[in-house]
This record gives sequence, C-alpha cells and structure tokens, in this order.
Amino acid sequence: MEWVQRALERGLLDIEMVNEDIRAGLVRPSLRQDVESLTREQALPVLPDTTPDAVFVPPELRLTDEQFLLLHSRALQERTIRFGKQRKGTGKAEKGGTGKGRLKSIRRSLRFVRRLPQLGLRAAYLVYSVTARPAVTRLRARSRAKS
Repeated sequence: MEWVQRALERGLLDIEMVNEDIRAGLVRPSLRQDVESLTREQALPVLPDTTPDAVFVPPELRLTDEQFLLLHSRALQERTIRFGKQRKGTGKAEKGGTGKGRLKSIRRSLRFVRRLPQLGLRAAYLVYSVTARPAVTRLRARSRAKS
C-alpha cells in the first residue's frame, strides 16, 4: 500500500477515482476502506472486512459473454455427457456395472479378507515395537545391572 500512499500524497489518486474503479469492477471493493484509512492517516485494519471481495472477480479472469453462454449451452452439456459415456470402463466403476466389473470387485474384496490376518499381525507388531519393546529392553537392562 506504499505506492497508494505516495499517489495520494502527490494528488495522483483520490477516493472518487477508487469509487469509479470499484463501480467499473476494476479493483476489489475493500480497497475503498484501505484508501479511506490512508487519507485519514490511520493504520490499516489488522483484520479488514473482506466480505465484499468474496464475489469480486478480476477483469482478466472474467468470462466474456460468449464464453458464459457457451458454458451453459445445451451443446456443451450434451458433449460432456457423450464424453462421459465414451469413457466407460476407465476410472471408477459405474454404479450399475457389468458382470465382469462386479466379479473383479468381489475378487479384490476376497484378496483383502485373506490378507487381514497378516495385516493384523503387522499392526500388532508395530504397536509392540513402538510401545512395549522399549519398556522390555529397559527392564532387561535393569535386571542385568542388578545381577
């Protein structure tokens, strides 16, 4: 905000110019509060109210009218649906699914169920190694020291 302060001091910028730019949608609305606090020589607010900025979109990121109409056009919607239908079999399984897809998911579930005992042993060993092993090691060291 230093450059804004310098522009205000030199008379190159005033609050009315900021208001015009806000109305034109060129700058964020909360800039008015910042400039007003600078003209009154007050410190900028620590937690400024950015609620008006929530819906602000900079001009370079805005959609043109043609782009907006295209985005909501029936042709694009139909093309998107057609593209989704062409991609069957890729990515996540469909809700209905085919017999082959269902069989694959059943096999995957069975493999997981078969591995549960191994996973349980691994989890138990991990818990032991983190909690009980250091305690057992210390107790053994103490008993050896006493002997």
